[in-house]
Order: sequence, then C-alpha cells, then structure tokens
Amino acid sequence: MGITERVERMLVRVQSPSGSVSAELHGNDDVRVWFAPGFYQRADRHEMQTQLEQAARLLWAARVTEYQRILSDEYEQPMAERSPVGRLGTEFSQRREALVAQGESDDGHIAITVRGMRDWRVELTADALRALREDEFTAGVVFAARKLIADQLAKILQLRVSTYDPGLTLRFAA
Repeated sequence: MGITERVERMLVRVQSPSGSVSAELHGNDDVRVWFAPGFYQRADRHEMQTQLEQAARLLWAARVTEYQRILSDEYEQPMAERSPVGRLGTEFSQRREALVAQGESDDGHIAITVRGMRDWRVELTADALRALREDEFTAGVVFAARKLIADQLAKILQLRVSTYDPGLTLRFAA
C-alpha cells in the first residue's frame, strides 16, 4: 500500500483536555465529533466554543503526526516538516502561516476559522445550543469542518500556484 492509500485510510482520534469533546478524522476530510454524556445539555456557548477549538487543534496536530509517521515508514527514514528553502520557499511558508480558512454550517449556527492551521476559532450563534438538538449540532460542526478543509485545500493550491507558477490560471467549480 502506497502513501496515498495509507493517507486515505489514516484515522486519528482525540479528546479535548476536559474529556468533554471527542473528534476523529478519517482520511483527509471525514470528520466525526461527539460529546461526553450530558456535556451538550450543560455546556454554555463559551465552554462549547472553547472545547471545540481545543479538539480541533489537537485533531490537526494528531493528523500531522500521523502523516509524518506514514511518510517516515514509506521512506524508511524520519520525516518531519522541513524549513523552507530559498526565497520562494520562505515566501510560501510565510503566506501559508497567514492563510485563513473558514467553514460554516448550512444553517449558519456554527462557524469555524483557522489561521495558519494554528489559531482555531469556533463561533456559535447565541441560540445555537438551544435551537439545535445534539445530533443536529454535531452534524453542523462536521459540515463546517468539511467546508473549512475544502477551503484550506483550495487556498493552499492557489497559494502554491501564485508562489511557484504565477502564470498558471486555475479555475474552480463553484
């Protein structure tokens, strides 16, 4: 099995430090989120946002670690993120760190934003926890997360092209 297949089968799971929110990522964008018993009913907006942000941060870190493990296995040597090489590599790295990706639930109650895949923000409408059942809420989180992942991938591709091959024109289907 090659790198692509291994990444498609990759599964990482995390739990927020309080144990209130669990999340997993299978492959590149198959996200699941669930809560400890009773957490959804007792959480306020701020606590829910904080717990989801922590879970997102941990999930991304686990994904990066597992991806690097897969690469290390395939190339039979330790693989880690390398420092940028040259002017274009440095420019790409700096612009990637400033890149903002966003995703929102289809009902608008949940928005997830990340800057540089490090600074995570989850914003909930004031009535999100009252208006949605737990299963509707987790479905909204998953929808927003998938939108964010798609936005991040599209923006990274555009960034690669604009940095390394600015004459190439990319068109994305809406």
